[in-house]
Amino acid sequence: MEWSKDVGRRREEGHILILSINRDELHIPLLLDALKQADTWKFKVPLWKQVEDSDERVKLSKQRMRQDIIRYKSSELFDRYVWKYKQRVSVPERIV
Repeated sequence: MEWSKDVGRRREEGHILILSINRDELHIPLLLDALKQADTWKFKVPLWKQVEDSDERVKLSKQRMRQDIIRYKSSELFDRYVWKYKQRVSVPERIV
């Protein structure tokens, strides 16, 4: 295989040769069908955007869960604190 002069620049830009096919073995209709099946732009939202949004939702979900746990633990700690130092008392519902 003969390499072109700009092979170094192509490699830096992410263009890497992965396969070489003879012209006789290349079937354009099969290639087009495969490309159409893998087309990520046929949806209302592109597939790459769906993946990024999904990752963002997972990240936000983890962040909210952590915030909820911290909020619950701090509330629990405050309740124990006020009961321990008698800043909160138990009052009957009906005082006669």
